[in-house]
Amino acid sequence: MDQPAAAALDRILTGLRAQLEPELRAYANELAALSDLERVRAVSQAATAAADAARRQAQAQLAQVRDAARAQATVLLAHRLADAVRTIDEAPTLSDILAALLHGAAREVERVVILLVKGDALQPWRWSGFGDQAVASALLPLQDAEMAGEVVRTRVMVSRPAGGAPVTWLPGAEGDASRAMAALPVLVGGAVVAVVYADAPAPDQPASTSGWPAVLDVLSRHASRTLEAVTVQRAVGISPDPVARASHHTTANHAGHAEGS
Repeated sequence: MDQPAAAALDRILTGLRAQLEPELRAYANELAALSDLERVRAVSQAATAAADAARRQAQAQLAQVRDAARAQATVLLAHRLADAVRTIDEAPTLSDILAALLHGAAREVERVVILLVKGDALQPWRWSGFGDQAVASALLPLQDAEMAGEVVRTRVMVSRPAGGAPVTWLPGAEGDASRAMAALPVLVGGAVVAVVYADAPAPDQPASTSGWPAVLDVLSRHASRTLEAVTVQRAVGISPDPVARASHHTTANHAGHAEGS
């Protein structure tokens, strides 16, 4: 190729290079940006995966903590229940049995009162959580005692969830509908001699504390059997023996377990 032709070709190539260089630079910038975007996307995906794994691990650990807390609460409840039953068994008098029932119930629920049946009325006997003078000692007519009166008539537990009608019949508990309530009978010879009324704030979630009516039912039934045993012993002229009574209950319980196995 002669010199003029070479010069002409060089000028053409220089012109093409000048025309294409901005486009090539823009394309290179696009490739670089795309590469950065892919790196960002990859980092984001990795971070999301790590966050998901951490969340799953945290949820698993939280479930373990909750399971452990529930198990511990169950063990503590079993200890409290056994202690309350033993205290009722060892109570030497009728009043002591009711006092032991009140004490055991007060360990499970915020407010509790024992009302004695006096003919067609109920009389507050002892209470816990209502304040020293919150529960009046005046007689409460059965027809005005709402759920407590229903317990006397039906001889079975009556319970109401939180959010229902507020208590209006019991001084010291009026106007509070945010509490779950339960009234339970104490029976001797098939007749209701006392009513246990208790209430507590509704738990945020169903948990161990939401089962307190069932625990109070166990204690009330056991107190009923114990009161009946003492009453029968006194009627036939036998001095009540708390130790023998507790031993009898234990033997009966063991026999019941053996029969059910």
